[in-house]
Amino acid sequence: MKTNWKELIGGRVLIQKADFTDRQAIPMEVVLTELSPSGKCFKALWVMSNQSFWQNCTDFEVLETLPPESPQAVAMLCHKLIESLRNDCEGASVMIPCDNPDPDGHDDQVAVDVMGDWNGFKEERFYADTLLNALMKADSKRQAVRDKSKIK
Repeated sequence: MKTNWKELIGGRVLIQKADFTDRQAIPMEVVLTELSPSGKCFKALWVMSNQSFWQNCTDFEVLETLPPESPQAVAMLCHKLIESLRNDCEGASVMIPCDNPDPDGHDDQVAVDVMGDWNGFKEERFYADTLLNALMKADSKRQAVRDKSKIK
């Protein structure tokens, strides 16, 4: 059965390497955060380590779609992302302003302001419908900038 990765973005899933000959293929709980424009790669946040990574969709299979996060799990994931962004380098910071009382759309309810060496220490604002999604957007941007600088 072919996996519809687009439908899984933003959700928790249990994935495993599709090649079962790899003895190190253990299931991983991840939050799928992004799909490449081509739809051939996904970006995921590994819940256990708070590390983000890109992988080819064909290299993994979805074992199980997990239930929505409990409030405690969401808080823990937010905390991990905040700490990761704050401790990225000396002088990095994360600010969480109060929620927008009159959001214009569904993606501007919550904002986070983040700065670090990856954005030239200029405060950058990320909007989303939830704090977790705003933090994941900031982390995705940081990883994209870092990945781009490794290519050069």
